[in-house]
Amino acid sequence: MENIIKHLQVTHVEDQIDYVDNVPNATAIASFGKSSVRVLSLKAKVAVPDHTSPYDTMILILKGKIKLAFGSNSVELAAGDATLIPANDVHNVLAYEDSKFMLTVFGQ
Repeated sequence: MENIIKHLQVTHVEDQIDYVDNVPNATAIASFGKSSVRVLSLKAKVAVPDHTSPYDTMILILKGKIKLAFGSNSVELAAGDATLIPANDVHNVLAYEDSKFMLTVFGQ
């Protein structure tokens, strides 16, 4: 995979992904070994069902507002908010409004 983000090149991350009706849309913008950076978009009311990642992942909201749920616990995140999703934790996402976010996966 060729990295979209280049050394010392300014990239407006939010512009790297478009919305797709009724389904999540994702694209990788950088990859370094097992670590990667992805940008995702969700239209309002679109969900990403329960899933896991084998690596710790940081989520940073670029635009919009989402709910990130872990079992019976959840947090609401809006533009500028970030949190860490621990490796192997089952989680899901629901977009309250059209949203874009960046995932940084810390591979080992």
